[in-house]
Amino acid sequence: MNKDEKGKPAWVRMPKEEVPVETGLADARFDRKRNGPPKTYETPSEADSCWRKPGPKAGPFKAYPGDGGGVTYSWYRFADQPALLNADITDAEGTTLDRGGRGNRPLRPADSIRPDARMRFRAS
Repeated sequence: MNKDEKGKPAWVRMPKEEVPVETGLADARFDRKRNGPPKTYETPSEADSCWRKPGPKAGPFKAYPGDGGGVTYSWYRFADQPALLNADITDAEGTTLDRGGRGNRPLRPADSIRPDARMRFRAS
């Protein structure tokens, strides 16, 4: 990563000739279909919606990605995420999911590190 004018990390595009051929990304296009101005997503505000009951554990927070926009987000307990609340799972299954499938075993630092899930970034 490079740094922007404020000294913050900034993503840089990898030169096309350095993109591994097996990825098929060198000639890929990611055009965006534009149908007018972007729409703002508003989280449902009804008190009994899955977004409010049981609701987030922290937030709302604001973030400002480098595209000039803004994002407001909140943190939910894993099993209380709206998608999981609507996933037709039992409370016990939700608790197991929330504990990372560990059952009653306490969390250890190594539980959150998967050697096969490390991401590698190329710095320019």
